[in-house]
This record gives sequence, structure tokens and C-alpha cells, in this order.
Amino acid sequence: MNSFKLKRYESFIELKDDLKEDTILISEALSDSNKFIKANNDLFEAGFIYYDTGLQPQIKMLCQSQKIFLGVNEIFFLY
Repeated sequence: MNSFKLKRYESFIELKDDLKEDTILISEALSDSNKFIKANNDLFEAGFIYYDTGLQPQIKMLCQSQKIFLGVNEIFFLY
């Protein structure tokens, strides 16, 4: 349940079209060098738009505390 599937996209439009209406979207400023991915499991879905600095977006679910930590480059989010 804690593992997330990652799906990569070629553009923001592709990513946006594949996200559910209430999905969290974590984004840096849009540019030509952005990467676009979706992370999801049975309980949660999030989209990431980020600069490729060699670090992949991170997502971790803590089931006991019912918290999800999301991070990409210098952007962090707790859900």
C-alpha cells in the first residue's frame, strides 16, 4: 500500500489530462526543461512538475500517522 507507481509524461498537457480533478499538483515554474510525472497508489495521487537536477521527486506515506510527505528539489509538502 505504501509503494507508489511513477508514470512519466512528455508535457504538462499530457500530465494534466491524466490527473483526477482533486489531485495535488506540485510544480516549479514551467519551462522547456521541466520533467512531468504522476505518482499514485490505491489511496493517493500527486503530479510533479520539476526541473531535472538529477534528484527524483520523493513521496513517502506513513500509514500509522496518516501522513504523506512529498518533495521535489526545494519544494516540500505534507498532506
